[in-house]
Amino acid sequence: MLKILKDDYETKVRVVLFSTNEGEEAGRFTLEIPDFRQKNPRLSVWSLQIFEQFRGRKLCNQMMVEAVEMMRKEFPRCNSAYLTVRTNNIPAIKAYEFAGFRITNTDDDNWKHLMEIILQERKE
Repeated sequence: MLKILKDDYETKVRVVLFSTNEGEEAGRFTLEIPDFRQKNPRLSVWSLQIFEQFRGRKLCNQMMVEAVEMMRKEFPRCNSAYLTVRTNNIPAIKAYEFAGFRITNTDDDNWKHLMEIILQERKE
């Protein structure tokens, strides 16, 4: 279950808390809200974490699926969302892929991937 902790359009930040089905706070992530005056606004997902005592239970999969559903519902003008992840963080990459994100680029030093998901089909 997701709960908005902070929604600040002035600083363009939304902080979201993730809880287990039992109501235990298990993780959080931050969205950078785009400038909707842009032609193709997209959300930036950052500062994702599953709290240490909840790691290894596939909760990141659940959090990311719920996050994608929330982004599609609450930001219908955003065509896509993106995040970056270290290339050696295989569990995170798998969780993001499970939710529909795909690797679209890798930096020159092979240190991090750019991953993106299409939220809404573009209407030309």
